[in-house]
Amino acid sequence: ALAMALKGYVLRVQGRYTAAIAQCEAVLALVEAGEGKEQVALALAHRNAGLCYLRQGELERGRLALQQALEHYRQLDLAYDVGMVHHDLGLLHELMGDLVGAAGHYRAALAYWEQIGSAGPWANTLNGLGVVQTLMGDYQAAASTLDAALARSRQAGNRRVEAYVWASLGDLHRDRGAYGRARDAYLQTIDVAEHTRTGFIVMYALNALGNVARLSGDMGAAGGYLQRAMELA
Repeated sequence: ALAMALKGYVLRVQGRYTAAIAQCEAVLALVEAGEGKEQVALALAHRNAGLCYLRQGELERGRLALQQALEHYRQLDLAYDVGMVHHDLGLLHELMGDLVGAAGHYRAALAYWEQIGSAGPWANTLNGLGVVQTLMGDYQAAASTLDAALARSRQAGNRRVEAYVWASLGDLHRDRGAYGRARDAYLQTIDVAEHTRTGFIVMYALNALGNVARLSGDMGAAGGYLQRAMELA
């Protein structure tokens, strides 16, 4: 069951969500309840399925699966995994438009990172919270949170998370009308992301640069950035 759950994890990372969900369902059929490694397999299968549903837009199914994963990890007393699932639920509630719920889960995850001291996940969760604060219009809090996320990502040496934080800072500056600073942040996003070969965030930043150029009235540059984003997509 554990081997099958890990295979499902690999399938999800590859973007093969339907196949990953089928693998998770096979795990759940094999092990309905259990202790130790069996419960670890159950927790991993529920979390993996939840994240796949999230990517497919089936947010309520994703929420239910992640809640089940959270309960299993709590029973196993695995603080790191509990923190990770709280982060996942933060993202899911953000996508559902429940910003207050998202902030609550992100803060719950942060409590675990403060306890454990895992700088990489800490940075990632700070970034999630900063995005939610931006969406809420609390720009001062968002700026402080994202600056902290940038510092943590650099402390961890996690350039992938650093790229995401730069993108979030770009969004914050754009929403505040600081288009020059937004452009600089998005260019920094691309520079960092290209070192980690994180294609999605490069595409996101190119699209965002096109939007900022459009808002600034530079339609020629906007078209160029958007065409590059489309080709990469």
